[in-house]
Amino acid sequence: MRGWSESFDMSTVPDDVLRSEWARRNARKRASYTGGIVWKNHNPRVPGCRCVQCMVRREKEASC
Repeated sequence: MRGWSESFDMSTVPDDVLRSEWARRNARKRASYTGGIVWKNHNPRVPGCRCVQCMVRREKEASC
């Protein structure tokens, strides 16, 4: 994903346009790392890992 240009003046862009752009970029990030409802491999860098072991662990914790 392209970063912001060095010559781009952020102060000239309205706040709602920047919020929309950040949301769009974040949505693209989320769409790229999810692998479905249940992930094949454990990913410790993601707080809400969706591998089978983590899903079972969270389900047990929620039922207590």
